[in-house]
Amino acid sequence: MKEQPESSKLPRKRKGNYGSFCCAAGCSNNSAMSLARVSFHTFPKDKEIRKKWLIALRRKDFEPSPSTQVCSMHFEESCFKEQFAGFLPSVKRRLYPNAVPSIFPAFPDHLQPKAEKKRKTATAAAAREVDFAAFCKSIESSEPEAPVAAKEDEDPGPDIHVNCVPREEFDKKVRALKNLRRRYRRLLSTHSRFKKSAKAVEILRRSLQSKYRKIRSLRSKHRQIKQRAKTLKDVIRELRAKCILNEAAASRLNFLTSDSLLSSILPSKITKRTRIFSHEVRKFASTLHFYSPKAYAYVRQYFQLPHPGSLRRWLSNAKCLPGFCEQAFQELSRRRSSNDDRSFDYCNVVADEMSLEAMVQWNSNEGSFFGYVDKGDGKSTDQEATSALVVMAVGLKSYWKLPLGYFLVSGVDGEFLSSVVEESIQRLYQVGVIASSFTCDGTQHNIRAIELLGARISSPNEIVASFLHPCDPGIQVSAFLDLFLDRPKLSRSCSPAGLTGVFAH
Repeated sequence: MKEQPESSKLPRKRKGNYGSFCCAAGCSNNSAMSLARVSFHTFPKDKEIRKKWLIALRRKDFEPSPSTQVCSMHFEESCFKEQFAGFLPSVKRRLYPNAVPSIFPAFPDHLQPKAEKKRKTATAAAAREVDFAAFCKSIESSEPEAPVAAKEDEDPGPDIHVNCVPREEFDKKVRALKNLRRRYRRLLSTHSRFKKSAKAVEILRRSLQSKYRKIRSLRSKHRQIKQRAKTLKDVIRELRAKCILNEAAASRLNFLTSDSLLSSILPSKITKRTRIFSHEVRKFASTLHFYSPKAYAYVRQYFQLPHPGSLRRWLSNAKCLPGFCEQAFQELSRRRSSNDDRSFDYCNVVADEMSLEAMVQWNSNEGSFFGYVDKGDGKSTDQEATSALVVMAVGLKSYWKLPLGYFLVSGVDGEFLSSVVEESIQRLYQVGVIASSFTCDGTQHNIRAIELLGARISSPNEIVASFLHPCDPGIQVSAFLDLFLDRPKLSRSCSPAGLTGVFAH
């Protein structure tokens, strides 16, 4: 019975997931070691060959499972057959069906296979001493001579038997040897070229895969853009259906849209390097953001529109200091002269007071502090402003609104409000816009300002809800009190007597 290797040389149980590993005694090769040209082979299904494998492994009471494998280090090179996939050799090395493992370095010396030693005979030693090349050359250069009998007193020497082959067969073998050498050199050069080509092919294959992934990503983005936003008017119609924009704003934006605008705000047209927006895009973006910042944020998800910070920076070119804004009146004059439908002829003047946090800040553009009471007359005070009085013009024939100015105050009285409203009506009249009405909250100082302008609404018995236009006495300016929008402010700021009179009105 053949001796078995020591138990200490058997492969131990491996911890962790190593994938494929060799089951031979003393071998620790596994697929996690990334060894070059080392492959793993399962036991053959043929019973005879399988039995030979078990005998070669010399493991007592060992029964391999379907996943048990032996690495290629235990097979001779002659046991493998090269397989080609196209022009490149296959990564997976294949065994011949009758291959049996025979190399086991971990076995003891007496179990290692012994090399066969050839016997040394006198005839073989004498044959090795013969110069075969010189012998062949002498055969080619000499002619056959008649045999000469040896003399009786001469020693014939050792009995040497040389097996000579025919010349034609010898020449044939020489030519075959030369052809084999030539083919071997050609295969070596071809193999080196194959290695370089295989490396280049692998690099190109990885580059091609990355390009394919990029193309798929771009196609997916293109499909999403086509599905989400077909035209700009569809987006405006969707905003109108969601009640984010009113009818007037939707009609105004539809009037501003065009094919050139749509082509210039598509995401594929503007890259990070070309952030230059045309005047048409700036006009559309400013109008949409003015009507609804929420709608602007929604549209900006699908189209390449300027950031809201850019819009604020563009609109901050006008000097909006406390007082009346001259740019607003100039814009009204330009719109009225260029508009044929006379939608800027009549407007409503709205005045309201908004609370502010008392704070003083440094204005680097103007080189002064900002936050004190400033009524636009150039007089500086040390009192911090707590509110802002804003005056706005709203169109009556079409939907438009434009801030005319603001004033930083610390409480508004009726005299100051009446002077501001009168000045606003006069400035509008100078640019060709007639203020036919005035709207404000129903607070006590607002009622006082309306009465100073010429109307009478404090007494329920004598109500005159209009006053004469400061520039044209033939025009009546109606006065409206907005009671229902700011009723909490009304209840805080009105006295009980004034509140009774207002609700009676």
